[in-house]
Amino acid sequence: MKLRGSSYFFERRNVKIALIDPSFYHQGRLAKFSRIGYFPLTLARIAAYFPESCEVQLVYEKCQEIPFDGNFDLVFFTTMGSNIVRAEELSAEFRKRGAITIAGGYTVLPFMDRINPNFDAIVQGDAEDTIPFILEDAKKGPLKKFYESASPSIAKLPPPRIDLIPLEIVGNVIPLEISRGCPNACDFCAITALYTSKFRRRDENEVLIELEMLIKRFGKQRLIFFTDPNFTADLENAKSLLRKLIGKGVHWLASVDIRCLKDDEFLKLAKKSGCITLQIGLETLSLDELNGINKKFATKTNYGDLIKRAHSFGIPITALLMVGFDTDTPAKFRELVKFLITHKVSMSVIHPILPIPGTPLFRKWKSEGRTLPVDPREADGLHIHFIPKNFTPKELEEAYWQMNNQILSYRSIFRRFIGGHIFNNPRAFLIMFLTNIFARKVAAGRLPPGSYE
Repeated sequence: MKLRGSSYFFERRNVKIALIDPSFYHQGRLAKFSRIGYFPLTLARIAAYFPESCEVQLVYEKCQEIPFDGNFDLVFFTTMGSNIVRAEELSAEFRKRGAITIAGGYTVLPFMDRINPNFDAIVQGDAEDTIPFILEDAKKGPLKKFYESASPSIAKLPPPRIDLIPLEIVGNVIPLEISRGCPNACDFCAITALYTSKFRRRDENEVLIELEMLIKRFGKQRLIFFTDPNFTADLENAKSLLRKLIGKGVHWLASVDIRCLKDDEFLKLAKKSGCITLQIGLETLSLDELNGINKKFATKTNYGDLIKRAHSFGIPITALLMVGFDTDTPAKFRELVKFLITHKVSMSVIHPILPIPGTPLFRKWKSEGRTLPVDPREADGLHIHFIPKNFTPKELEEAYWQMNNQILSYRSIFRRFIGGHIFNNPRAFLIMFLTNIFARKVAAGRLPPGSYE
């Protein structure tokens, strides 16, 4: 049995490394699916940073079994939300077998005190520039307990190891990134907290080469999901890329800044290049609340008018919204449902406000005594971790699910898709219509939004 921190395994050529995306517990059971609706790019991206002397395996536990007997030397876990609990369990098992375990991802910061003893090292921020230091420290002796990324340049990223992803587990959406970070710095945003608003973009030619790799590996029938927090943070760069996508036969979706809906050229290019939907962070219909979360630029726009503009160019809109603002009441929720139906919003992804440690919103609510202790099993974006103004936490949670069921009722779905706007891009609106049908099952099972596996 090799010992953690020894240099033994670096004396062999085939150093064995596992990169694991753990599953999560839902209603007391470990969630398992036949495929990954959307596989995170993280593991394939990190895998590209290990030298040839390393034998790397990617494991997506939601649809694969954990290879405990793989004789791994290093085991990395990517975390987001409640899967940190499963990562801790898996880490304990691998450490018993002599492996070094490292955790990173969005969940490490909120639960740092808890998880510190359960992994040999913690990585905060981008992992790529920490890999060489981790390998060197593992070779010489014990790892440092904490590694923090310096938000490296992403201008020359090595191609992700998509060859390591089994084709049989891949669903209908595949990821591609053109940038990281966001310059808007909204008070609730974990990306801003982790990356200090540092916006970085990739070389366009490298993005196009990576796109061809994805098409060759997974085919054109799948949707490209641009993983950028804000695809249009650099609007001219985004338009330049879309011009290159025209004629490639791909279809795509992305999260964008609502201000891009004012740009006719962008909307024309989006449709011509195969856009299926644009995800817009509307957050709330309250102008006061938008001002309060440092999203003042959105108060200078008219949501309804811009959604109508997007439809006129054949672009379906997915509204990203939060509930639990101080002005939220049952009446406000009814107004929101009416807004989504009236303006024929193709899709909405709603979750309770998440006061994430490190964000200005968290600091504000903590100073007011409004934050609540968080059980990491409930860090799934569905539970209430603060004291609302007009509800109890339980009342807000129930109101949230009731609103989801109203929005995803068959009556609501048909009302949002009946109209001449769908003929501006029938394929895109049909795909969004079917996505609503899948989303009904997700809501009925009270699963996290986006669990379309």
